Amino acid sequence: MKVLPIIFFTLLLVAGFGVSISYSEAYLSGNFGAVAVNKTTVQFGSLSGDASFKAGSVFTGAFGSDVDFHNSGRVELEFAQRFSEIDEVAPAKFDVTALSVMFNAYHDYKTNYAISPFVGLGLGIAELEAEVNYLGAVGKADDLVFAYQVMVGVGYEVFDNLFLDAQYRFFGTGRPDFQGVKADYRTNNFLAGIRYRF
Repeated sequence: MKVLPIIFFTLLLVAGFGVSISYSEAYLSGNFGAVAVNKTTVQFGSLSGDASFKAGSVFTGAFGSDVDFHNSGRVELEFAQRFSEIDEVAPAKFDVTALSVMFNAYHDYKTNYAISPFVGLGLGIAELEAEVNYLGAVGKADDLVFAYQVMVGVGYEVFDNLFLDAQYRFFGTGRPDFQGVKADYRTNNFLAGIRYRF
């Protein structure tokens, strides 16, 4: 795994992120849900073939802050993990794991009710790891790539400092190269979670 580039990128984000924290109230959030990887074409040299995925899982955790953008903006630093399995091709089994560090910005649409819709955009990096199990023999390959996401959802204010969120995300990356094997990674994510402001 390419741990050092991820740590370095995280430190850069934290250095810039500290500026916004001083503006207003900070928060912690966590989300869990399902991820559906779009069908993709896998290329290896002159050979290619289509691959589809089973529904997988996604976990996210973030530290963020409200910012003074028409009293409805917020930014956050997010860590996420996605796990998906390619539909089995006997006798081989393929898994793909994505670890990402993202800087997200949101706009919340305030209403006169406890429900607030929101939209967001995120940029960052992701490490994609592919693992193949062929008759008990396991091989792994990974690549570090640019990542992006678009979010749309709704937050429900349970208390003054506690929100329940439901959202959809489109998450994609640059094309990873797994030691000569190339494939696009684009996903649809359906998440539910909590956001605690302190």
